[in-house]
Amino acid sequence: MGQLPIDDHGFLESNLSKASTFAKLSIPLAFITSALILILPLTALAAPSPAPASAIDPAAAIPISDAAKSRIAALSDDEIFTKRNTEVCEIINVSSYVYCRSGPGTGYSAEYELYGGYTWGFTCYEEGTCVDGNCTWDWNADLGCFVSGYYTSAGCSKANLGLC
Repeated sequence: MGQLPIDDHGFLESNLSKASTFAKLSIPLAFITSALILILPLTALAAPSPAPASAIDPAAAIPISDAAKSRIAALSDDEIFTKRNTEVCEIINVSSYVYCRSGPGTGYSAEYELYGGYTWGFTCYEEGTCVDGNCTWDWNADLGCFVSGYYTSAGCSKANLGLC
């Protein structure tokens, strides 16, 4: 004779009790699954959509002097698409820092502070407010600002940089 199936608690197991337990569990699981399938797409609809990007006027984004605009208009395609060399120059003639400004002059806003003794790359120069007799302002393309030529080392000469 075979042994009777006894569960871990010492009770007699029957296939009928297992089936009814499974049936009891499968109804709530089926309901939960169906509810999730219906609700999840609705949560995607409720998610906020990204705000549209505001229009940016490219002419207002970077201040450019009228002299620079006229020089740009006169350039040929070869001159426009020729890559400029970057001159690496040291910040000199200052014990602390100099301002890197939004335009070629002391009247423009200070964007960054560049400390004396450090080197930076400059690609061209503009004429602007004279500082101790030096009227050039060297353009740092990485930061997008100008430093007075008075505060840059000899490598950032007019001949090396060229007009912006």
